[in-house]
Amino acid sequence: MNPATDEGSTALRRKAREAMLAGVLPARPPVRIWGGSGLGACCVLCGRSVKEQELEYEFELTGSDGARGVDKVHLHVPCYAAWVIEAQKFPYPEKPDGCVGGREYLFAHRGGPT
Repeated sequence: MNPATDEGSTALRRKAREAMLAGVLPARPPVRIWGGSGLGACCVLCGRSVKEQELEYEFELTGSDGARGVDKVHLHVPCYAAWVIEAQKFPYPEKPDGCVGGREYLFAHRGGPT
């Protein structure tokens, strides 16, 4: 799968949706994010290792109990982009403050446009 093509991008976005629905890939925004050369970790979206000559994003997520560092996720840059696009559309449960919808929830918790 070549993520540089429309077909490759569509396939990655489909995988991201499926992974979020299955609970394999979280559908909540990262607490912290790092980018750099791959370290050989497995990309949680496509399942391939992120090689040294490739760029990766690594991020921590807040656990359901609010603890930091509960989950660490590694993604290739195109896989991360697919996840971000789909996470913005993902149906989050209603929050106590009445905030609903993926995009609003995502940006409200990491700062950015709503």
